[in-house]
Amino acid sequence: MAKLPDETREQIVADINAGKSCRSIAQERGVAHSTVSNIAKAHGLTFARTAQTAAGTAAAKFDAKAARQAAVQRFYEDEARWAARCNEPYEFYMSTGDGVRRIVSELPPAKELKDFQSARHSAMSIAMKMELHDAADQDEIGKTMVNDLYRALRLAWEQQETEIADLVDAGGGL
Repeated sequence: MAKLPDETREQIVADINAGKSCRSIAQERGVAHSTVSNIAKAHGLTFARTAQTAAGTAAAKFDAKAARQAAVQRFYEDEARWAARCNEPYEFYMSTGDGVRRIVSELPPAKELKDFQSARHSAMSIAMKMELHDAADQDEIGKTMVNDLYRALRLAWEQQETEIADLVDAGGGL
């Protein structure tokens, strides 16, 4: 195949710089779109649509990161409320021979407390994984405060889970 004249190459470069699409340039200049693409690549140029797509992708990625950060914040706020609730008096009503009786115990029953702690643990694990995902993007794994928090919470969770299991096994509940 004959070499493309320098003048045509220069026109193609000018068209790319003018913001025309690859296919429209190819059609206008009577060349294959791959030829136009190769010329753009050789000159370090991109098409306007490529730049728009890259900008859109970056914006979507940023939006996803912002959404993850907002979700993580909600997880932490919920966790603080749940932690307080685990230590509040537990109130329930029981039907007795004398009628309905209101009962308040210092803590929830062991099974309910264990289930609630399990739900807290799951939610916090998700939050921490979301934070680690964004930390990986910034090469901060290993030096982020979240890693230390995760290890501390996991240790506390395991200790508390063992204590609850011991109470349940002893048959005493809480």
